[in-house]
Amino acid sequence: MPSHRTPRRILLPAAALLVATALGAWAAAPKDLVHYRRHALGALGFQFSQLGAMVKGDKPFDPKEIQVRAAHVAYLAKLPWEGFTPETKGIKPTDTKAALWSHMDDFKEKARALEQAADTLAETAKNGDKQQFAAQFLKTAKTCEACHDRYRVE
Repeated sequence: MPSHRTPRRILLPAAALLVATALGAWAAAPKDLVHYRRHALGALGFQFSQLGAMVKGDKPFDPKEIQVRAAHVAYLAKLPWEGFTPETKGIKPTDTKAALWSHMDDFKEKARALEQAADTLAETAKNGDKQQFAAQFLKTAKTCEACHDRYRVE
């Protein structure tokens, strides 16, 4: 009686080929990575600007909105960095200074600092205290500025 089980020596290579093909289909073109990072940073900037308006008093301070937007900032702060690959160097449109590509370790360190500050911002937002939030907002803004000053064309 023949077995209905497929031997592993056939299944494993077939599964590996399927996974490799699927991953290859998902590989993004350099121009798509630039598009992705620009939009991720744009969304991050929008959320951060809304928080800034509340911190400055241009918009009423709303603790519930602060919590939601700060959580968005913490999430969005983790997204753009995969769009900064060597293949994207020089692809337009970009606001990236040439210095970024020769100082990638420093850039990555600054990205991690933003992620950590944004996580702390989201935690600080949970208590609803405007002064504490404003202080952490300013610290987070300085992590943005540190990167922009060195690596972004304004």
